[in-house]
Amino acid sequence: MLTVFTSPVISFTEQEIQEEIKVGRSIASILAGLYGVYENDEVMRYVNLVGRAIVYFNGRNDINFYFNVLNSDKVNAFACPGGYVFITKGLLKAVENEAELAGVLAHEVAHVNYRHIYNNVAPKKAETVDSFLTRILGARNVSFSVTLTQVASKSLNILFKEGLQHQDEFESDSAAIYYMINSGYNPTSYKKFLMRMKEKRRNQASFSKTHPPYDKRLDVMNEILVTVDQTFGQILEDRFKERVNL
Repeated sequence: MLTVFTSPVISFTEQEIQEEIKVGRSIASILAGLYGVYENDEVMRYVNLVGRAIVYFNGRNDINFYFNVLNSDKVNAFACPGGYVFITKGLLKAVENEAELAGVLAHEVAHVNYRHIYNNVAPKKAETVDSFLTRILGARNVSFSVTLTQVASKSLNILFKEGLQHQDEFESDSAAIYYMINSGYNPTSYKKFLMRMKEKRRNQASFSKTHPPYDKRLDVMNEILVTVDQTFGQILEDRFKERVNL
């Protein structure tokens, strides 16, 4: 019998949740405007189906999750605060089966669950959470737009330039393995996807430059995979090819 893994249960106030959603929505709108959304309803429904399967068993229940495909040939994925998850068309082309897609989405869902990006742009210790939230949510003048823009700018800098702390990426990779098992997907598929990306890293620098070295990420995964049944779960290559024809 497989051990079911769950993310730590952390309670947030309604104000904190609403602030997180506002920040994430702002970042999501910038990403959609920057790349454009891939206009393919069938593909979009399919990606949402897989993403929601991950969320059903593993996602936070205090927010709604939204999955979308960006019209970019670069191989990349983004997790915005508040439940907004994007993958690029280029990443979708690099995926070979549904389980690999589930692994990528699970990694991004884990970032949202753990609030990895939001925690990096949250108020400084010198400013209380209440005063920060009041300034963000209660402002009715230009300061609201300026503050929200500043927070979004910091978040985008993390997504495109600085990246998250390595420990955050390792935590999401680890969670992704368990999320896949919880959702009925083969846990080795995500590792296989990253191994291919490692081989192509010179041509896919945009996917790796904000993440730790692949070897270290794979080492973290291997430590977990030796403790689970690696034959468990679905791969669903045929269904993926039927639904995704790019």
